Amino acid sequence: MRRRGEDDVKLPKRLPREEYSVLIRILNDFLTLGESIEEIQPVAKGFSGATIARVTTNLADYALRGWPKESLSAERIRELHAYLDHLHKHELPVAVPVRSTSGETLVHEEGRFWQCEPWLPGAPVTRDDFSLSSFQSIMKTLASIHLTSECFRSRTSGKRWFSTARDVVPAVIERAQLIQSWQRTSTKDQISKCRMLPNEPREVCLEVLSRFGESSSEVLHELHSLSALPLAIFPCWRDLHGEHVLLENHQVTGLIDASATRTDHPATDLSRLFGSLWGDDFHRWETALAHYREQRQLSENDLSVLISLDRSSVLLSGLTWVDRWCRGEVAESRETEVLERMHTIAARMKGLNAPENRERYSSWS
Repeated sequence: MRRRGEDDVKLPKRLPREEYSVLIRILNDFLTLGESIEEIQPVAKGFSGATIARVTTNLADYALRGWPKESLSAERIRELHAYLDHLHKHELPVAVPVRSTSGETLVHEEGRFWQCEPWLPGAPVTRDDFSLSSFQSIMKTLASIHLTSECFRSRTSGKRWFSTARDVVPAVIERAQLIQSWQRTSTKDQISKCRMLPNEPREVCLEVLSRFGESSSEVLHELHSLSALPLAIFPCWRDLHGEHVLLENHQVTGLIDASATRTDHPATDLSRLFGSLWGDDFHRWETALAHYREQRQLSENDLSVLISLDRSSVLLSGLTWVDRWCRGEVAESRETEVLERMHTIAARMKGLNAPENRERYSSWS
């Protein structure tokens, strides 16, 4: 059976035909003999700069991912693929990239690296999508991934990014350094730049900078108190927000976009997921933690790291968006979405020092 060319493939009118020609050429390097492309549907680009398309063939659906041109090294991406294969062999719901005709999971074309993986079923989890079954499935899956990650053994060349140890927490060190950097110089520069923005982004950006000034010293002190603490670290997703967890019939069907994965503390995943889904709704945090702890234990120190990573994430994520606004890196088509996200962050920043939140934190251990 011949493979289909451009004229046989259903193409939406969102990209020039010459760009689809490139995608078809890349895909034909990954597909098996007798498998033909029927449709290519681009997925909106994320802020990372990755190019993603959903590909339908006569046999299956795939996600074709083009890594940003200035991205991770090929060595690190290949080790990431080995890590995903490790999880998949333990029957965890992740997509393992398929191999090309040359036996590689990564090919280089048009100045960037590409991978092709099965398209996982399900829809991204939302704040309103939480039955008891959903809670249990998500937390059981995440705990199982963490347990399985603890026994992953990377190749020597990959240990820089994918190792297991008992050591200081990388995220704690990095967050402390970022806060100190912003305290020294950046916020003063950003205030003057923010005053040049249109009304709504100007107001929310200035509020975020003000909230940072109110809470940064205390959050930094918390991070410093944890910075020398040796804890279990191993490969973690590190960017596990709701859009990266797929559900179908209240059961997890996939975790997607592992591009940020490297060695860190499991609280990077827990804090990112909980914050993205529930904000300051700590009743849901407690419910989720209870389900997680049925599978994998968390010590009092682990919980302290979880709290500090959430608080520092709230503090720093707002500044990330301020910086993007000031650099003109927020596309007009995404301005409403970004403003909504920034208002949510500003509200959480306001609650960083709320007494009721402190009481919640102290009850978890």
